[in-house]
Amino acid sequence: MSTRTHIVMVPGFGGFDALGQLKYYAGVTEAFDAWRTANAHVAALHYYENYPTSSVRTRAKGLRLFLTKLMFRGIVAPGDTIALVGHSTGGLDIRQALLDLDEDEQKPPLGAQEQPRPSNRQVLRAIKRVTFLSVPQRGSNIADWMGHNKAVRAWLIHGLRQLVGVQGLLGRLDPSPFILGLIDTGESELKKAWEDAQRDKDGARSKDAWVAAQGRRAKGNMDAWLRDVDRDFMAIDDLASAPAAEGPADRLVDGALSSEEQAAWAGLETRSYATMVPWPFAGQGPREPRNTTSASSWALLKASRNRRGARPTDEIFRMAYAACAAGPFDRGSPVTARWLEGMRPKDAPERYAPETWDNDGIVNTASMLWPNGEDTLLVPGDHADIIGHFKLQEIREKDRTKDGRKYDAYDLLGSGSQFTRHMFERIWRDVFDFSASAHTARR
Repeated sequence: MSTRTHIVMVPGFGGFDALGQLKYYAGVTEAFDAWRTANAHVAALHYYENYPTSSVRTRAKGLRLFLTKLMFRGIVAPGDTIALVGHSTGGLDIRQALLDLDEDEQKPPLGAQEQPRPSNRQVLRAIKRVTFLSVPQRGSNIADWMGHNKAVRAWLIHGLRQLVGVQGLLGRLDPSPFILGLIDTGESELKKAWEDAQRDKDGARSKDAWVAAQGRRAKGNMDAWLRDVDRDFMAIDDLASAPAAEGPADRLVDGALSSEEQAAWAGLETRSYATMVPWPFAGQGPREPRNTTSASSWALLKASRNRRGARPTDEIFRMAYAACAAGPFDRGSPVTARWLEGMRPKDAPERYAPETWDNDGIVNTASMLWPNGEDTLLVPGDHADIIGHFKLQEIREKDRTKDGRKYDAYDLLGSGSQFTRHMFERIWRDVFDFSASAHTARR
């Protein structure tokens, strides 16, 4: 019997497999099916749901249990290999899970109730490849800003709960009109995503039994997701780039693996993709970063309204870029990385050392280099482009229901990156090719 490669997709901060009917990895299943058919690969694709904003350690425990169950149930058979793909914080979850598996190899596997169960060593040895997509290996300035503005964060979460009809805790201090004002500018496709979420939830009132059942599930998923986000926001500490932060974000020192991680990573091969978009404001970017960890929300909002940049971008993206461009993150000694073949922007050098302020709207690009730039490929796109949310994609006519959601994917960040379907397919062919070569890795 042929052995298979099991590719496990791990979502990032706020992540989910599907929220209502909104997919985190949009279009990836279709890209996988096309790749597998064209190459006759024996492979399977799995999506790990994750915990939206819990600490990296909590999320990593969930990932370990998920992998153990895949092996215990025989889905991952003896001789099969596992390739992990993590986007954003999902990459840190993978790092933590590998470290925990290595440190706990002599202990009973997580969640074990009876024997035989796959040991932690068996799970670890089945993992052959790891792919990082826009992962904040050394933190992100946005996390530092959010960590210093907890009251604003709580207010915005309350507003999100109000927007999807979940009762909040702050009474009349409802920020939902403010949030709607941001996304209803005619620029951002977040409004379309929000409207689709409403359609998903409102389907519970449909006379069609199937649509009503889907609507109830969507409403329950969104309710649970928002309650998780409201009550457990520990990941923000792990994502901070400030030196005082503890956790996986600190395990890269001068671009090298820590001694604790080296044993877990022995013989395991990695590939990393680092995303970035041009400076969206006037000029070519700051010479020195400004520290905004204690900046007011108004200062960031003011920066986001600077429309003098050459490229069309939406207001929420500009605000996120401004928060990410300035803060305590320090890239250290400049490290260069090469562009993914066929994706080097016009006039860009073949190898580029990301500036401290370079980012993809969410994560500082220099933080994504793993471990020294040689295993990293630069991609001209924003944080959501690489996971399929780069263009408004309508649902196929035959899959639509009356008054149901209209879109499968959105240009969530509105960065004006010019990311294309061809680029998306090129990246994911590369990811799948790398993952499927896992049978030649460590034994």
